[in-house]
Amino acid sequence: MKRTLYLLFFLCSLTSHAQQLYPYSDGTKWGLTNEKLDIIIKPQFEKNPRIVKGKFAVVQMNSKFGVVNHKGKTILPIQYDELIELNAQTGRARLNGKYIFLDLKTWRQIISLQFDYAKDCDCPEKLQMITKDGKEGFLNIVTREYVAGFIYEEVALLKYYPRRGKSVRFPELAEVKKDGKYGVLNLSTGMNLLDTKYDRINGVIDGGRMFIDASIGIEQKRFDLKGNEVPVEQLAEVASEDGTSEPLVVSPEEEESETTLDLYAAGSIGQEGWTVTIERMRGEKKEVLESHFIDGYEIVGKLYYDSAEGASTAKIKGVKTNPNISITVMDIKGNVLGKYDYDNIEYIAGCYVTLLHGKHGVMTKDFVEIKKPVLDGVYENDFHNPDIDALFVRLTNGQLGYMNKKNGKIYIPGAPNE
Repeated sequence: MKRTLYLLFFLCSLTSHAQQLYPYSDGTKWGLTNEKLDIIIKPQFEKNPRIVKGKFAVVQMNSKFGVVNHKGKTILPIQYDELIELNAQTGRARLNGKYIFLDLKTWRQIISLQFDYAKDCDCPEKLQMITKDGKEGFLNIVTREYVAGFIYEEVALLKYYPRRGKSVRFPELAEVKKDGKYGVLNLSTGMNLLDTKYDRINGVIDGGRMFIDASIGIEQKRFDLKGNEVPVEQLAEVASEDGTSEPLVVSPEEEESETTLDLYAAGSIGQEGWTVTIERMRGEKKEVLESHFIDGYEIVGKLYYDSAEGASTAKIKGVKTNPNISITVMDIKGNVLGKYDYDNIEYIAGCYVTLLHGKHGVMTKDFVEIKKPVLDGVYENDFHNPDIDALFVRLTNGQLGYMNKKNGKIYIPGAPNE
């Protein structure tokens, strides 16, 4: 009996599992399908729907946006001017020129308030940076309260900006401006760490430790992350009250030239051979890590290389054109891995895309052909849906959609899938 109940539960869970949504086009309008090629919504939308978390789709009609689920049910009416950050727990929407916040579990508006603007920011959890009636502030979308009131002319997360490398955020701290003066706000307590009386505020990192520099005119002071003034000459001796040092951070990138590692093939068409190298470039300095000579081909070029995995991943293509075009795939030493009668082979988004007589096909990373050259085009994941792990393809009849990278299945209802 228990086994029967368990089996029923298991089958129900399989049935209720939401399948991945895939947009597809009939050449003019866009609709939605799934892995089973069910028609979720017939083509009727102006642009490629944006898939969110695999089972929701942001759709557009008459320049307005809304959201449908994996069953095609509308869960946000198509009335919004803009829908933003829908992959997080909280989303933003612009409606009639005003911004609102959405709970992405219920797809409902979180609070009734509307704002003039909601900034993109990597704010601490549950906080949003908003603008209303010329004032800026931080809103806690759970308590629906403003942090330290809605009284500032400008707010921004406090960060250190190195001359090279990525900026470093100071934990729970924000730079605020009021009456033309700057201060520092503690976002977790809602209290001023530094009063708004300074002409300038800068986050700094010295010796791997975080500090705040604040100036009034030519007078400059330095503070630790508790708001205690730190004499510059005593920086090496500074410690927090509990005896531990101030928070350490990963040092930003040093001011040095960017380093790249890549695979190259050097030579000229018609010459006897080609030199294939793996080179490390640092600024103008070049270091050859590995070099091999390959001959017998009119053209030799890089097909694939993963610098993180090393030389064993290198794939080279050698092209012959007499009497017909043929392509040989080799490792970096010239050992033959396979020969193909295609006009070209290119690596795209985890697959090898073939070209023959103007049509495209697809091979897996292991060079198994999963689609013969019958497609009008094969592209990387389109910019609308970077999270969909599938190739973006165009059929010869103008239809657009997605194709499975492992088995070549095309997620377009009615498309040939032999």
